[in-house]
Amino acid sequence: MKNVTALFAIFFLTVCVNYSVFGQDKKTPKEYDSFKEHLFTGGNVGLSIGPITLIEVSPLLGYRFNDYLAAGLGFTYMYYSDNSYKPALSTDIYGGRVFARVYPIEKAFLHVEYEALSLETGALDHYNMHPNTKRYTFTSIFGGGGYREPISDKSYAYIMLLYNFNDALDSPYGNPFVLRAGVEIGF
Repeated sequence: MKNVTALFAIFFLTVCVNYSVFGQDKKTPKEYDSFKEHLFTGGNVGLSIGPITLIEVSPLLGYRFNDYLAAGLGFTYMYYSDNSYKPALSTDIYGGRVFARVYPIEKAFLHVEYEALSLETGALDHYNMHPNTKRYTFTSIFGGGGYREPISDKSYAYIMLLYNFNDALDSPYGNPFVLRAGVEIGF
């Protein structure tokens, strides 16, 4: 939790200190010259080190249909290790996601996402660990909102709070609320 708080504080300071002024020649999506100008990339990374280590890398690729609607897909990889058990528990979690965002105003957005992750049976359940683990797919449906702050004329830093509508016991997320911070870079 300390790492999430530190990440939020760094993001908040970055947003507060970054006051950019942009020219009036900003193109609207209707004026884009090519397919490439509708695309954006980015994603988020996560790191928690201690008795429980979690490393996450989640790149994304999206398409901006207009000023109000964007959609895309992404990949997620997580390394999870818990040294409080003997022998130490570690696993790789990976999968993909599709998402859509609606921007009712320029800096705020609503976000929905479907995610499917490959997990090992018993890997996150310390009481039911088995020597012969098998992989299975865990799906999540997220909904929530976020805030983005311009870094340049085509790049943003964002933070969002999502609710996991499938918060089951074998979920790789600690609770139904997921806080994400990342970047979005336009072409």
